[in-house]
Amino acid sequence: MDPTNLIITSYNRTAQRYTDLYFHDQTDLPFVKKEFIARLPKNASVLDAGCGPGTFTQLFMGTNMRVTGIDLSDNMLTIARKNVPNATFLKMDISTLTFPNASFDGIIAAYSLIHILTRQVPKVLHGFHRILTPNGILCIIGQKGEADHWMDDPDVPSEKMFFNFFTKERLSSFLTKAGFSILALEEQRNTSSFAEAYIYAVAKK
Repeated sequence: MDPTNLIITSYNRTAQRYTDLYFHDQTDLPFVKKEFIARLPKNASVLDAGCGPGTFTQLFMGTNMRVTGIDLSDNMLTIARKNVPNATFLKMDISTLTFPNASFDGIIAAYSLIHILTRQVPKVLHGFHRILTPNGILCIIGQKGEADHWMDDPDVPSEKMFFNFFTKERLSSFLTKAGFSILALEEQRNTSSFAEAYIYAVAKK
């Protein structure tokens, strides 16, 4: 069963709570700034793929970079537009990107692949590869653990959520098969109870 519609419904219901929990969370910033943002050209065009409330979109404000955020949750997009008013936000599925080829110098997909079925991950990554400029940079943030599975949402226990967690080896394999070269690949322990660790990857087209 494709979990997309249930995921959208869940995030529409929990958008404000998710924002309250994570919009100011800086756990991932050291890696993102060092391994992703530092590799981008000064006037880069950046896509935040699965932007949620704009948690990562906001990192590019105050720079000369142009950032676009996409998401399927209307409520998340409404909040993102308020949080980051100078960015561009569009309703779009990361598995069916409609941007022209070579549209972006960088793409960050933070905690969005974790809601994609394993069989669809190659399609998503090939889509990212297509819309990146030559030598464009991709940043993926996910979590370590079991592949396709349903579980109680750790942030909203009354909600069931689909997760697709990774290992470093599994994520690296997906990226290389999609035509990317790995630049950085890290695992950091997670203090939460629902995933073993955070998985971070930066790759070049």
